[in-house]
Amino acid sequence: MSKGTVRFQIGDFESREGDKEQSDANDCDYRADDKGRVPAVEVMIATNYIRDCIINADKTRLIRDAIAAGTSQYGMQTFDQSLFDLYTKNLITLDEALLRASNADEFKLRIQGVRSASDSAREEMERQMVDFERYARK
Repeated sequence: MSKGTVRFQIGDFESREGDKEQSDANDCDYRADDKGRVPAVEVMIATNYIRDCIINADKTRLIRDAIAAGTSQYGMQTFDQSLFDLYTKNLITLDEALLRASNADEFKLRIQGVRSASDSAREEMERQMVDFERYARK
């Protein structure tokens, strides 16, 4: 998770134009088909636990794991989960994903099939959503 996300959530609204430009460059990845860029996004919902992690400096380091774990219940996702989704949909290349990933080694493991519980929960949620949409159309 980016420091900018946490700073924003705790109300640090200082002018950070330099940071914003850097953030924008990091959050849009070159498409695999060379037809522009596609955004990779981190989604954090301000649950009570997230708020507690933001308020208590000792818990701030737990936010990334909380986002990853909150995928199925709250629809949150880490930046790396977003990159993985873009990569599996062939919207970005592996090189682009590894360049942008918070931890390239973890990303490689994920590609090799090593999944966390939150990854499995997210995939199950996506399957259920597809099933729901099919059922809703009938």
